[in-house]
Amino acid sequence: MDVQVIYPFGGSAGNAAADPPEGMSLPTNDFVNSPLKFAGVLSPEECAKVIELGQSLALESGEMVNPRQDYRKASISWIWRKPEHDWLFERIAGLAQQVNRWYQFECAGFMDALQFTQYETGDAFDWHVDCGEGPSSTRKISISIQLSDPHDYDGGGLEFVTRGELPMARIQGTVIVFPSYICHRVTPITRGTRRALVAWASGPPFR
Repeated sequence: MDVQVIYPFGGSAGNAAADPPEGMSLPTNDFVNSPLKFAGVLSPEECAKVIELGQSLALESGEMVNPRQDYRKASISWIWRKPEHDWLFERIAGLAQQVNRWYQFECAGFMDALQFTQYETGDAFDWHVDCGEGPSSTRKISISIQLSDPHDYDGGGLEFVTRGELPMARIQGTVIVFPSYICHRVTPITRGTRRALVAWASGPPFR
């Protein structure tokens, strides 16, 4: 479905392009505010392998681009591309390319390493978006992979400001993908440990 432009912006409004014609229409996209869920992307054995890898690396305190006290509490490590990690990068990249058929963003690939994230009891990440300033301005699609067995923890829900927590999102190996500008949070862990793998498909900043 297309929508018609009733007052086109021209050069006088700061647009360097030529004045658009009267009656111009724009295509719509029903997915640009929709998180999507895919089950079984990683097997339980593969999830255990990623957890072992993430914990073998140097865990550090998770920080935001502009840190705020008590806004995020979690431990993270970074999985950089190496030959022995290519299977994981290839799996996630393939999924990102598939889901972008719905989002239709201009994506080039991964600019960041994969982020292994571990939430312990009392940890959380308040409302935020994944794209911001500097290098994070290139983030287009956020990808969160559930590594933990859902019985291993309570709390720790990945919630979206317009959708809440997606049904059946805690199944081990499930992937949630969403536009990086959608506001979301991880609620406080009340028991146990939640582990996830996070990636961002990047491209030129939205314009």
